[in-house]
Amino acid sequence: MKENTKNVLLGVLIVGLVAMTVAYAALSTTLRISGTASVPATTWNVHFDNWTKADGTTNTATNGSPLASLVSGQQNRGTASAITVTNGTAVDDVAIELFQPGDNVSYDFDIVNSGTIDAKLNGDAVISLTDSANSTTGANSSINNNLITYNVTCDSNEAMLAANGGSTHCTLTVKYNEDITNQNHDQPGQDQTYSQQHTSLTLGASWNYVQR
Repeated sequence: MKENTKNVLLGVLIVGLVAMTVAYAALSTTLRISGTASVPATTWNVHFDNWTKADGTTNTATNGSPLASLVSGQQNRGTASAITVTNGTAVDDVAIELFQPGDNVSYDFDIVNSGTIDAKLNGDAVISLTDSANSTTGANSSINNNLITYNVTCDSNEAMLAANGGSTHCTLTVKYNEDITNQNHDQPGQDQTYSQQHTSLTLGASWNYVQR
């Protein structure tokens, strides 16, 4: 009788262990994450565009197209050479002539972000004016060397150009400042003479845009 009781108890324990094993197995869970990561095609393209002459005629440049822009100052006496854009990012060999005080030459243009990456201005835009005796550099402002004023200004979008068409509108102006009436030759009834020696000034402006 005792032997039978032991066998029954062993059988109950075995069934209990099996049941517990089945219960725990039923509560197990497997977690999994799967997927893919990809980098779509991107482009970096910040360039000059939409140069406008003083008379309102607009020429558009896209990555190197030439721009013709002969502009006039006061009394049609200030002139500037044709504009050529190199790869959309450089404007070189612009020659401006100012014949008399008050003459000025102005260009309007845009800086455009046609790429797929946001761009920001790294530091300030820098303009420079150099002659044989002096070199002056300023941050996105006017430089005045008494003979001429050289000014480059852009709108508030300059610091940040959004991808896919963000732009800033800028104006470049060069003006002949000198006032002949301050040369002590303005007395009525006197013969007046005035001469200005030929002066050549080198103008520069640069913007350094980087990934935002």
